[in-house]
Amino acid sequence: MKASSCSFVISILLFLFTFFLLTPKDFAQTDTLNFQTDAVRHYESQWAFLADVSKYADFTNTTDFSVGAKRLIGQSMYIMGEVTFIGLLNDLSNYSTISPNGSIPVAFNYGADQIKGTKINMLFIYYPIANKTLNFYVSCGPVFLAYKKNEKQYSYILNQSSVEHTYANINDDVWGAGLSAGIGVEWNIANPFSVIAEYGMIAISNHHSLNETTGNYETPLTGQSAVSRNLFEAHLSNLKFGVMVYL
Repeated sequence: MKASSCSFVISILLFLFTFFLLTPKDFAQTDTLNFQTDAVRHYESQWAFLADVSKYADFTNTTDFSVGAKRLIGQSMYIMGEVTFIGLLNDLSNYSTISPNGSIPVAFNYGADQIKGTKINMLFIYYPIANKTLNFYVSCGPVFLAYKKNEKQYSYILNQSSVEHTYANINDDVWGAGLSAGIGVEWNIANPFSVIAEYGMIAISNHHSLNETTGNYETPLTGQSAVSRNLFEAHLSNLKFGVMVYL
């Protein structure tokens, strides 16, 4: 399992532990009524703060950490600003292959990817029924991001009479703007705390500035290239788990 996947799974387990630790064990009628009263007060709060971990499996494929704040602007309606630190919980994503093993030719390939950056969201969040202990919500708003991706590739191929020994270093500077949306559930586990789970999407227009350096260790020859391109990307795989604190 990759380091990014391990970090994401550990983060989810921590949130689930908090969830079960704080969930009331007594479901008597009086406790239920008190909890409903807390829930109503919960969603009448003017301010709330959020911390969460998320992962876009088919976008950056990083485990990210976010902080945000939301303010009540109308009945069951909030506006929220959120800053996401892309790749904050990730180490280098390494991969290597050797084939075939113990025979000629021998091919060894190694790579390392790293992504670091920032994403800023401004979201409008709507709770259709904001007076329950367990609520669902929808969110939508503009998103802006900027990140750097560095990819290193190394290849060594040994044949009967020759050796190919090459490398590549690729840097991709990305910035873009688009729209994000999501649907989630929020559980008021104990006033003023709640936990959230959300599934979201992002549609974004990105500008990529690619710089690539390649070379061969057996000769002094190196190559460099620079390419700029614009890409429209849409992804439906954002998973988010977080804790909300209401004031």
